[in-house]
Amino acid sequence: MVAGVVTTSEKSKPENLEVLLSSFILYFLFSFLISKGMSIFVQLAAGLLLVATVSYATLALGKKVMTFSLALFLAFVAASLLSWEFGILLGLAGIQFIFIFLPMHAERKWLSIFAEYGVQIPETAPVFFKLALRCILLLGVLAISYVLLILLLNQFGLNDLANITAVLGRIPLYLILVPALTTAFAEEIFFRGFLLRRFGILASSVLFMFSHVAYGSLTELAVAFLVGLIFCAYVKRTRDLTAPIIVHFAVNAASIAVNYGLIGL
Repeated sequence: MVAGVVTTSEKSKPENLEVLLSSFILYFLFSFLISKGMSIFVQLAAGLLLVATVSYATLALGKKVMTFSLALFLAFVAASLLSWEFGILLGLAGIQFIFIFLPMHAERKWLSIFAEYGVQIPETAPVFFKLALRCILLLGVLAISYVLLILLLNQFGLNDLANITAVLGRIPLYLILVPALTTAFAEEIFFRGFLLRRFGILASSVLFMFSHVAYGSLTELAVAFLVGLIFCAYVKRTRDLTAPIIVHFAVNAASIAVNYGLIGL
C-alpha cells in the first residue's frame, strides 16, 4: 500500500457491509413491487436495479464485473420482452448465479470454495449416518421454532401466510420448480458460506430475510430471519454446510408441494 492511500480491497468490513446491505435492500424492495404487478416496466426497472446491485456490491469488495452485469441486464430485457414468465425465470436463475459467482470471484477461488465452506459428500457409512442425524436434528429445531413463531404471530394477528400462496399462484409450477429447488445450494453458499464468514450471523440473517421480501409477507420475512439465525448458528458451530443445504432443499420441496396442492394437509 502506498503511504496515505487506502486501496479498495483494504476497505473496512463495516464499509463493505453498508454497501452490500443498502444494495440488497434496494433490489429486494423492487422484487416486492414485481410481486404486486408483473408490469414489463417494473420488470425492466428491477432488472436495471439488479445490475446496480451486483456492480455496486461487487465493486465494494474490490472487484469489477460491469461487463457481466451489462450482459445479464440485456438478457433480462430480451427475456422480459418475450414474456413475464421468461423474465421471472431469468431473474431467478440470474440471482442464483450471482449467489455462487460473487463468492468465487471475491475470494479468487472456484470449485474449491465449496469444500472450504463446508460442503462435503459423505464417503463412508459413519459419515453418512452422522450427516443424516444432523439433518434430522436441524429439521427438528426448525420445525419447533417455526411452530412457536407462527403461534406468536397468530397472537398478534400478524400471520399473513396467505400472501405467499397468492404470489406463488401467479407463477406456473413448471417455472418455479427447478429454481426453487436449486436455490437451496446457491443461497447456502452465499448466505451461510460467504456472508457469514465476512460479516457474521446477524448481517447474513438480515440479508437472507430481505431476499424473501418479494412474497409481500411479514410471516415469510420473520421465518426467513429465524431460519437464517438457526442455520448460521449451526454452521458456525459445526463448519458443515451440507446439512443446511439438504434441509433447505427439503423445506423448499415441502413448501412447493403444499402451495401447489401436490400433497394435502
